[in-house]
Amino acid sequence: MTVPGSGLSADADSTINVTVNVTGVGPISTNHSYVIDVTAPNPAGAVLNVNAVTADNVLNAAESGGNVTLTGTLTGIPSRCSDHSCDLGDQQCDVHSDS
Repeated sequence: MTVPGSGLSADADSTINVTVNVTGVGPISTNHSYVIDVTAPNPAGAVLNVNAVTADNVLNAAESGGNVTLTGTLTGIPSRCSDHSCDLGDQQCDVHSDS
């Protein structure tokens, strides 16, 4: 069973109540409590480095006519922060992570 996370976060008592009717046995019920983490990740200590945009870090006419792969590192972020994006002027793109 898949439920929307918004439903779990809106649940006032943070408890899942489940009842299953088993043929020939009857209902079996259980409850499961969970915790909602509402604390935003702390970016203190995060370090973002961008590598040279080309081999010589100078974008020439030929390179500007094609795609340029941007690389770099982002360290010091909590492991639960897996979604990253990059803003470059008015363009936004997803960032692919090796970890």
